[in-house]
Amino acid sequence: MYRILRAVFFASLVVILASPWLSGCSSPCTYPDQRGVKIRLLNAMPDMPVITVFIDGKLFVQNFSYDPGSDFGYEGSYKDGSPLSASDSSLFVVTSDPSGKDTLISHRVFINFNRQTVIVMGRGKWKAPQVKTARIIKLDDQEQH
Repeated sequence: MYRILRAVFFASLVVILASPWLSGCSSPCTYPDQRGVKIRLLNAMPDMPVITVFIDGKLFVQNFSYDPGSDFGYEGSYKDGSPLSASDSSLFVVTSDPSGKDTLISHRVFINFNRQTVIVMGRGKWKAPQVKTARIIKLDDQEQH
């Protein structure tokens, strides 16, 4: 019995001491969930000078211009300041008005911990017999280390 306890203790000690090398993470260790979600948005809807985007029912950006200007960077939080979260099925709703009543397109998007660009493109408004061209496309950008 004593030998078994000693063997278990020794094995536990080896695992604890070796874990930093086995995890593949060097100090300071930054796991994906600590980096946070970063999204860059592009309004490529030529007939919509501004759009408002909701993610899972929360306001992400309001009155986002067709001309991105100088602030065309990654965002890591909702409009209220709470952090974005990763999800395998986030609902993006794009509207033409700040209140979110005139929905142009909605689409589920996989959001991960890489930097990513979400492109809202096509015509926001159309009339029959035109075909709906509005799309939401997500691109995984290369992670910067």
